[in-house]
Amino acid sequence: MQYLKEFGLTEEELQEILDQLTDDDWVYITSSRTYVKKILSYLTSIGITNIKDILMYRPSVLYEKFSDIKKNLEESSISNIVQQINEDVDNFELLGL
Repeated sequence: MQYLKEFGLTEEELQEILDQLTDDDWVYITSSRTYVKKILSYLTSIGITNIKDILMYRPSVLYEKFSDIKKNLEESSISNIVQQINEDVDNFELLGL
């Protein structure tokens, strides 16, 4: 999970995330590094900043197809969706994610 430091996470935050994740989520995030990085890089590129919260409380987003995530965000008619996600990662539900 050290690669997650590329997204500004500290050792302490990585430990918090590790403590929160299920075993299945931990295995997925560590074994699917390239795919997870692709999703997180996209999310940060559009202004989503709460990567720690996504990893801790909405790791299910990382299981979604990248093309679906991108399409849902780009085609969303919800104003300020990035801001809403930054305020609360549960707002991914507004996109069906």
